[in-house]
Amino acid sequence: MKTFQEALDTKVIVSKDVLSGHSPILIVAHFEDGFWQFSGEEIDLPDEEYRLVTLEEIIKLDDTVLEVADLPFNAVASRGDAHSDWMIE
Repeated sequence: MKTFQEALDTKVIVSKDVLSGHSPILIVAHFEDGFWQFSGEEIDLPDEEYRLVTLEEIIKLDDTVLEVADLPFNAVASRGDAHSDWMIE
């Protein structure tokens, strides 16, 4: 199984809807600076709709994100629903 190169206590951002359980993780972005973002169906959210959590918390919410743990910088992985395969853009 894949693992993230970053430590489990690495800070990442997640949408409030995902964190509250109202939306599954459907979009994973890995930015050029190494920062990770996890969100659901919602797109183009304002900054105040995101929360800072650890990578470990994200894995506990949905361990299928490990499938895209090797996502290159400046790439996005998405899926149609929580049971679909990840597609890398």
